[in-house]
Amino acid sequence: MVALRTEPRLATPLPAERVTPAAVLAAIPPAEHEAFGPVLDFLVEDGWRRVVADRAPPAVLTAPYLRKIRAGFATYAPLGISAVVCSRERPRALDAVAAGARLVRLRADTIAAIGCRALPALLRISCGEALDRVALASFLILGLDELLDDRLAHLPPQARADALAALVRDREAAEGEPLAAFCVQLLDQWQAQARGVERELLGPLLRDLAEWPYDEVALETGEGASGPPRQRGIEVSMRMLACATARWVGADELSWMIRIAELGQRLDDLLDLEKDLAVGRRTLAASGEWTLSQAQALYAALIEETRALVDEPYAPVAWLFEQTFRRQLRKMAEILSANP
Repeated sequence: MVALRTEPRLATPLPAERVTPAAVLAAIPPAEHEAFGPVLDFLVEDGWRRVVADRAPPAVLTAPYLRKIRAGFATYAPLGISAVVCSRERPRALDAVAAGARLVRLRADTIAAIGCRALPALLRISCGEALDRVALASFLILGLDELLDDRLAHLPPQARADALAALVRDREAAEGEPLAAFCVQLLDQWQAQARGVERELLGPLLRDLAEWPYDEVALETGEGASGPPRQRGIEVSMRMLACATARWVGADELSWMIRIAELGQRLDDLLDLEKDLAVGRRTLAASGEWTLSQAQALYAALIEETRALVDEPYAPVAWLFEQTFRRQLRKMAEILSANP
């Protein structure tokens, strides 16, 4: 399991840092070029349609909370897709495209234009099942979180955790909660369709997923969790995306994904500070242990880590990968800022 890099817990908490959406957006600047961003946008929309819009019950599709889940989906699903595209074991069709660009020395704008036309079909042919599973895992991450934080908020913390654990472990959906029933349906589908390495990873992953809600409520109540705060939630969510793409995504890619998820969690906690303080929810932003300057430093480090992971020798292609990544992190910041 990849360890989450967190600062040591402070014996005496610092004053919480009040952060505005404008400050978050200033810390995560826009990309210089759209690059392959439209490809991600298309695949995310396609995944939502195939896995959610065409299958979820009307009570879920018309629920007020779906807007928040839909926004979060636009941050999780691109990360799973990006892990495949940026991985060292990426589909051969992508390597062939990059090799062709190097051979004829195409400029970045030309490569981007060709890529935006060709990559959606190439990726659907090369890894279509994994793309659908990324969509499934992304919705599950967000649906379970919505259940724990809001749909079951009328229950005491321990009862909320018990209900989520029963859903994952025993497929017991909370009575009268269509979102819980749809999450059970997606879990059953995943287990039925998983093959090979994905099946091997899924069993241990679901066991850890069933333990995740206990760590979340422990952080809220101030009682002892089983590891560093937020660690299990960040790791399990990224392992879900990595499991969905297990043919291409290994330990290096998972470590990179966890770092990206940590950035998102830091920004989310900072933006949610006032709301969390109002209901007495304890977070690392509320204790002063997570700050915007730390998030900004993590963003800069992630740019360097992405360059190393992609390891593309042709500068225009490498630049387009980086611009796509910067665009997606900026979009994540925009979504978090607009949906506190």
